[in-house]
Formats: sequence, C-alpha cells, structure tokens
Amino acid sequence: MGGHAVDGQRLVRITLALMLYGWAAAAGVFVLGRAHAVWAAVPFITVTFTGLGFALALVLLHRATWTALLSLAGTAAMVAGAANGSITPLICGAAVWSALAAVAGRRGHHRRRRGIKAPWWDNLV
Repeated sequence: MGGHAVDGQRLVRITLALMLYGWAAAAGVFVLGRAHAVWAAVPFITVTFTGLGFALALVLLHRATWTALLSLAGTAAMVAGAANGSITPLICGAAVWSALAAVAGRRGHHRRRRGIKAPWWDNLV
C-alpha cells in the first residue's frame, strides 16, 4: 500500500484543540449572555460565528464535510442556550462538538494513514 506518513501527534493536537474550542465557545456564550443582558443579539452573533468557525475547521483540518454539517446540531443547541440563558443546552452543544471533533479526527487519521483520497462528496464544500 502506498500510504502517506501520518503525524499522529499533530492530528491528536488538532482534535484536542477543536474540542477545547467547543467548550471555550460554550463558556464564552454563557458569559456573554450574562454580561450583555441589555443587547440580546451578542450571544446569537457569537454562536453563529463560532458554529461556522467550528464547521470550517472540521472541513479544512480533517476534510470532514458531513461531520461539519452534523455540527449544526451543536450550534442549534448553543443557540437555544443563548436564547434562554441556560447552561444545559450550551453544555450539550459543546459535547456534540467534542464528539464530532473526535470522530472527524479519527476518520482523518485513518484516511491519511491509508493514503486514501477524500471521496467526491467531501469536495462539495
């Protein structure tokens, strides 16, 4: 098999960074929701941009287009948390993002280890 060399430690660091990004985004939205009680649009804008950033990171770093689309569920949970000021949906959203980052990292690792090119549907985004 003509596989490519994989830097497993780099992929683990990227995956862990994406997981921490999700938890930091949830904490940031919670703090912004409490701090900006006058202008309620701040948490929604923050969730929108962090959700798009997370999805883009999954696509660029792990070539995980379908996983990035599934990350919209975590974004929706965070929007619900920003709407009512509750921490539970924010934690659920961060947990969904963490699981998706782990799946994408594992999938990207196996693809790179085997030297498999991305399927045609991963190039749609």
